[in-house]
Amino acid sequence: GSDDVAPLFAALADATLAPDHALPDTGIPRARERMLSSSFIVSDQYGTRCSTVLTIDRAGHAHVHERSFAPSGATTNEIVEDFALRP
Repeated sequence: GSDDVAPLFAALADATLAPDHALPDTGIPRARERMLSSSFIVSDQYGTRCSTVLTIDRAGHAHVHERSFAPSGATTNEIVEDFALRP
């Protein structure tokens, strides 16, 4: 029943790296594997550039919240769209 999407964005923004013993052995260098292990990846060449949260209430109202990010991880844009779903 809450309209607060902050906890969902917080989960998507988790930049915690996995410990080395938990990293898979996919054949890429260990440093890159470590960088790719977080939910939110910050890197100049590859990383999280957008996070989207979609919520739908019981009355059929949908809310799309989307944040865009620079390679540094800073938020560059945020949009919110609300609309009703048709039955």
